Amino acid sequence: MNVFKIGRYWIAANKPEQAYYEWLDYSSDFENLFDLSEIKEGEEWTEEITIKRLTSKQIDNETVPCCNGENDCDKCDGLNDNVYSTFREIIESKSEEEFPCVIAIEE
Repeated sequence: MNVFKIGRYWIAANKPEQAYYEWLDYSSDFENLFDLSEIKEGEEWTEEITIKRLTSKQIDNETVPCCNGENDCDKCDGLNDNVYSTFREIIESKSEEEFPCVIAIEE
């Protein structure tokens, strides 16, 4: 399983196309990305979307709060701080049917 970063979202997917479509479905950024209400007749609009594929080392080492910093899951319940999980741990905790999926959102 690969991890792709698109905008503020880290998405676990096998292929970049799957991550892109998951980003489109999940992201509210898309609604604000293309405001073509002011485009005039004969004008063009070009938009660039960057997709970054993380390395295996990044997947194994980068950590995020297990419940996106909300302190509202079983792992964090009763603790003063969040439990942090690597992207690999998050991926391994999911079933194959749950992919592609957003595994973290940048604040």
